[in-house]
Amino acid sequence: MLNYRFAAAIAAAAAGLALLAGAGAAHASSGRPHLAASASAGSTLTPLVQEFGANTSPFCPAGNGNVPCDGAVGDYGTISRVASGTGGVTALDGSHYAETAGSQATSSGCPSTTSEYCTGPYALFDGGGVATFPSQGFTVTADLYLTRSEPGDITADIGLNNNDGAYGNDIFINFCPVASGGLAVSAGTMESCDGATTAQVTKAGWYRLVWDFTPDAGTVALNQSVSSEATGYAVWQGELDAPVSVNGVTATPSNTGGPSYFWIPTENTNSLPLANFAVQLGSYPGGSAPDKVKVRVPDARISVRAGTLIRFRVHADSSAGASITGWSITPGLGLSVNKSGLVRGKVTRSLHRTVTLTATDSAGITGSATFRLVVRK
Repeated sequence: MLNYRFAAAIAAAAAGLALLAGAGAAHASSGRPHLAASASAGSTLTPLVQEFGANTSPFCPAGNGNVPCDGAVGDYGTISRVASGTGGVTALDGSHYAETAGSQATSSGCPSTTSEYCTGPYALFDGGGVATFPSQGFTVTADLYLTRSEPGDITADIGLNNNDGAYGNDIFINFCPVASGGLAVSAGTMESCDGATTAQVTKAGWYRLVWDFTPDAGTVALNQSVSSEATGYAVWQGELDAPVSVNGVTATPSNTGGPSYFWIPTENTNSLPLANFAVQLGSYPGGSAPDKVKVRVPDARISVRAGTLIRFRVHADSSAGASITGWSITPGLGLSVNKSGLVRGKVTRSLHRTVTLTATDSAGITGSATFRLVVRK
């Protein structure tokens, strides 16, 4: 179990710190993320999907009373949007993803095993103080881009509130390098890489992490899984070994709140891509599927005479149900496409060109389709 220095209470006014001790290395920030300074306990968990097409909200919100996500000693690690292809990583969806880094971490790992090193950024759900467990439960999803040769341990964490909107427990998914190569996966209420010898992550790629909290016979049950986005198959899945607990007692729908934060408390690397971050109301064992925009053109080849009016409509759909907010066409060649997907224009010279139509949805995710334009004299 990794040692972490945490805040004794999640309320913004709490300032006392306690040491959570155990076997293994210790890398922590100045404390567990806590309730936003301007927030109070609330009753509603708001669903969200963040594909990082436009911003990094709700990560590291300004003015929340936590130390900055600037990567400095004692602070949280960094997060920023980067273009697909950065560092050889293709975005899971759209043209961007989030790049995170552990505070003070390098490409070789964490420079110290003492506290105040190598913790990543965090997100607060509805300010961090949801005090009511949703009647149908809730599911949190996050995708990490992992390789078989990560320089050190990586842990992702969901903070669970009690019914006062204060801290109740942490639920972790751990990725631990093994001697033979690859990452072993473990999960539960302990950050532990002890005895990790069997690698489940053996290929570089995007992996979907899921925390599925559901009401179950008067208690709160939790199923967790890690799946490969490339294959669709789970590399690890299971229930929490013991009943979910808050403040040391069995969690029930009445004594439990919602999620307070998503956090990467151990991030022994300076490059950990993050995508497809979501919280859903209800039980979704497979988590939130990444938003994909599919574009359909009426024909793969459009042939006209020069100077003839070209007019046809293209269609696009978002798998997440998001609205299509914009279109582009490349190269233009005198053609344009409006918000409804109507393509029109005239080409006055003969040519044979491949034209790409790209749709963007309200989450910033894009999808494209091509057709061959043949203009005859």
